[in-house]
Amino acid sequence: MSTSGFHIGQRISYSSALCTIRFIGSVAGTKGEWLGVEWDDPKLGKHAGEHNGIQYFKCLSPNSTAASFVRPSRPADPALSFLDALRQKYAPDDAPAGHQEDNPIEFSGKLVEEVGFEKIRQQQAILQELRIVILDGMRVTGPQGPSSVPDIQSEKWQASLNDIAVTCPKIRELDLSRNLIERWVDVVGICKALHDLRRLVLSENRIHDLDLHGFNPAIVQEAFEGVQELMLDSTFITWPELTSLLPSFSALQTLSFKTNNLSHPLTALPSLPLKSISLSFNPLGTLSSISALHSLTKLTSLSLASCSISTLPSLSRARRPPLFLPPPHIPPRL
Repeated sequence: MSTSGFHIGQRISYSSALCTIRFIGSVAGTKGEWLGVEWDDPKLGKHAGEHNGIQYFKCLSPNSTAASFVRPSRPADPALSFLDALRQKYAPDDAPAGHQEDNPIEFSGKLVEEVGFEKIRQQQAILQELRIVILDGMRVTGPQGPSSVPDIQSEKWQASLNDIAVTCPKIRELDLSRNLIERWVDVVGICKALHDLRRLVLSENRIHDLDLHGFNPAIVQEAFEGVQELMLDSTFITWPELTSLLPSFSALQTLSFKTNNLSHPLTALPSLPLKSISLSFNPLGTLSSISALHSLTKLTSLSLASCSISTLPSLSRARRPPLFLPPPHIPPRL
């Protein structure tokens, strides 16, 4: 089978197991073409991207068994658009319809049976009232489903965003963890259509393309302006990439960035009203690695569980700025 329909960084689901394509081509000592994939669950792999001593690709996971070679002909699970996944979970076609009266409908002077109209109305009503949506593991790729880099100026793209805005206008909390999203522009598109969004979960995706592909920065800012909580655990987004994304989240108060292989001293984050950050399960090693976070003056909670911290900052350098600013004085209650 040809590999023409595949690309590096593409997200695929095989029997509900998610992976990312890291290599496309031939492997010495074998016939035909292969896809080198990195599994989200490293227990499903066999190696770290090598075969017979030759390194064909590298994985983001530190695990030595996160990779496999698979044939392009292997059947993959179908990818879904955001609305297809939403309807599949919250308004499936096989859901029982409510009581329907036998009211005929007239079209062009002819009476026809009312078949499924009430069911469609009920499904639409359900979606329009949703406030908390959990689509984890639903193979979502973006507003339009599987496609190449979207043309954000096209009528099709704009129509897909409008459909989201009309179908589910009240969503405040959205969980898109463990999906097939690989481009940040698709996240922007979904969030741009959800004006009431306050909590966004993107954990365990592998978003490799952070380019805005023509999106006006002001529109990106608008897409995330209401988001107060952002979860990016186990995404393998780097710290520099994170600092480039966060300026769009002007109202952000809670950030979770666990299990992302952070090991180097962190640079300062943009000036945001952050109150809580979790960096747990990152091999930071020393508290001095996070000293740049002292600029976050509203920070009241910092989680560093399982960060292998073995070195504390020296207390002998009295003139060194504190790691964090002290909390504001709260006058006693009378």
